Amino acid sequence: MGEGLFIVIPVLIKDLENLDRLPFDIYSKSGRLIFRTGEALTAGKVLQLRFIEIFRKPEKQVFQLEEELEPSKTPEIKETPKQKKPITIDSPRIREINFDSTISPDAQVSIKTEVHKLVDTMVNGDIPDPIVYTAARDKIVTEVLDTVDKVNHLNQLRVFDDYDYSHAVNVSILSVMLAYKIGISGITLQTLALGALLHDIGKTRIPKQILHKPGALTAKEYEIVKLHAPLGYKIVKDELGLPEEVAVIALEHQEKFDGTGYPKGISGDTIGRMSQIVSVCDVYDAIVSTKVYSNPKPSQDALKIMLNYGSKWFNPSILYKFAHMTSFKE
Repeated sequence: MGEGLFIVIPVLIKDLENLDRLPFDIYSKSGRLIFRTGEALTAGKVLQLRFIEIFRKPEKQVFQLEEELEPSKTPEIKETPKQKKPITIDSPRIREINFDSTISPDAQVSIKTEVHKLVDTMVNGDIPDPIVYTAARDKIVTEVLDTVDKVNHLNQLRVFDDYDYSHAVNVSILSVMLAYKIGISGITLQTLALGALLHDIGKTRIPKQILHKPGALTAKEYEIVKLHAPLGYKIVKDELGLPEEVAVIALEHQEKFDGTGYPKGISGDTIGRMSQIVSVCDVYDAIVSTKVYSNPKPSQDALKIMLNYGSKWFNPSILYKFAHMTSFKE
């Protein structure tokens, strides 16, 4: 057969489930390369491959006639299933890994470890080493860009942990994906990732008994919670010494498109574009997460709630891009 003829063989997902790395390139039916030989076969990759037809190229021997192979050179086939490499979690506080996520388990542990360090340092009134949050930012951007075309549903973009820690990571991951889909790249994407990661940092200065109150907040308590936005701005700009573009995300992420948000009550495109992106992702993750004062809602229900508010709360074009960001197969 000519070398120009592209021949592929169907692959069954069950044949890959016990492997920790791909033994061959994986292709779509049209011949598009999906994953390369040697790539780590994460649970997220396995989940993605369940939804599509996948193929591999045949070995070269397939193209030879049987009589062309000398008996002594006939390849011996040995099949030794590999076991999945266990994930080591050094911190006892990181209790859960989302194996459906396109964010690799190792990256989830690394990012959440840095966020734990960041939040704990701020709660103690100290200034964190910049490498803590920049390492988390860079890992988030790298992971999202590496897997941007492999996401089938929003749950694959989330990590699980205590809400105080996982929420910041999830909002950053979702924001980077959404911004990428909108057309943002380069240094602006890094700025957005860091701003989203730090958007709620002001809450480290809000009393825990108010933040974790299981019942409804009083009017006075709500006014205290609202202070987390200007406090976050001050922390990011003055204490961490980060650029205005990063700090303003912490300041504006609670603003609403119709002007009913806080702290300044600004509206429309007076709200920074990056803040508009983070606002959408912040509300979504809050709705689908387990919190002390509310139970999580399914992704589709969360999107219905957000679409119902529409342009009252969000920039419509950003909201609709988020709603159609993936095929939503969950």
